[in-house]
Amino acid sequence: SGSWREIQIQEGDVKPLCRSGHSAVTYGNKMYIFGGILELTKELNDMIVFDFEQMRFVQGEEIPDYIDGSPERR
Repeated sequence: SGSWREIQIQEGDVKPLCRSGHSAVTYGNKMYIFGGILELTKELNDMIVFDFEQMRFVQGEEIPDYIDGSPERR
């Protein structure tokens, strides 16, 4: 639609921490957000996923459907 709107986070839903310096990519109907910095002092090492169909955040334990698992150790 080319417009912005505020996401309404419901009671009990995942609410991501505010962050800067993160990485984000969209794939299919989801946006994967990794890491970043919280309040200039704490480095984050988490992944949050935003589902555009459900219009809500989920914790990033979910493996994206384009990944068939972790690479082997070297």
